[in-house]
Amino acid sequence: DVELHKLNDFYMEREEWYVIRLQVLKERIERVKAKKNGAFTSKTEFTEEMLEIRRDFVLIHGEMILLQTYSSLNFAGLVKILKKYDKRTGGVLSLPFTQRARHQPFFTTEPLTRLVRE
Repeated sequence: DVELHKLNDFYMEREEWYVIRLQVLKERIERVKAKKNGAFTSKTEFTEEMLEIRRDFVLIHGEMILLQTYSSLNFAGLVKILKKYDKRTGGVLSLPFTQRARHQPFFTTEPLTRLVRE
């Protein structure tokens, strides 16, 4: 339970960070669009600013994909640990614990998937 809590805390912290970071990038785009007509000294300056924003979007997108992979790997590892535990103890802990884990934030990645698509 403690380890499951750690997984969830890390996942939810990162997911929240991505939401905030994406909002900041959207605000940067709006500021650049607003400044486009006259605030930039040249078209090159505008282009460079937009390229920097695009680069940031690509980086954050890659990090979100890695977080999705992290989620999948941790769930697979959890299943393997529980299976080995059941084998050694003769218990049946894996099924109820796995079912409970499927409802945890680190497993249900719908919000992150929406952010990746966005």
